[in-house]
Amino acid sequence: MVHDTLPRHAAVVIVGGGVMGVSAAYHLAKGGQPDVLLLERSDLLGQGATGKCAGGIRHQFGTEVNIRLSIESIHLLENFEDEPGQQIDLHQCGYLFLLTNHEDVVAFEHNVALQRKLGTSFHFWRSEGVLDRLNPRAEALLDAVGLTGFAEHTAASLPYGRKRALEIATTLALDPEMMLLDEPMSGLGQEDIGRISGLIRQVARDRTVLMVEHNLSVVADLSDTITVLTRGSILAEGDYATVSRNPQVVQAYLGQDHA
Repeated sequence: MVHDTLPRHAAVVIVGGGVMGVSAAYHLAKGGQPDVLLLERSDLLGQGATGKCAGGIRHQFGTEVNIRLSIESIHLLENFEDEPGQQIDLHQCGYLFLLTNHEDVVAFEHNVALQRKLGTSFHFWRSEGVLDRLNPRAEALLDAVGLTGFAEHTAASLPYGRKRALEIATTLALDPEMMLLDEPMSGLGQEDIGRISGLIRQVARDRTVLMVEHNLSVVADLSDTITVLTRGSILAEGDYATVSRNPQVVQAYLGQDHA
């Protein structure tokens, strides 16, 4: 309700009828606060900075709070006519930022990573020519894991065992000093187990591999040192011959009858 004279009191008083003030008043009323007073010195709302803005809406901010606010805002703007009841002529056409120095590139890469982490779908665009220089390294990695013949396939179309090989390739791309593998044989057929075991042995030549695995034949074949855990505590440690004969290990994993 618009008042010709000011009320003597109100539960909530908001000074300024720009976009922030109007939004605060609207959401307070929507949330159940019936006594909100919005003060604006001009005859119409939005006559200050709000009326002078370009009206652009984007997610590409560098702080978490602004990104989250923009994500929430776009849902309201897309359905503005259904809720506040006003057509706002929203056109979603995209944004393009052109960067001319290295410092801006680094900052924008950080911002895009944060935006994607918070649920947006933005990518840091690079020309195909820039990406072409990565092809030799990618092809070498595919060859190292036996995927040269699958180079033109999408990852989703690969057989399960080949996807595991691709996961190892993407990890190798980071050139890690230590590789962590969580049950790499899980769900694999016997033919894939042999292939992935050979691949793990190959990549372990140049780095430490820490692997969690329950396939005992794979553990026996690949492991130099084995640590056996039960209920979060170390039960035994050593090579396969040592731990496989440990009575506590046998009892914990095979039962009393085998101890």
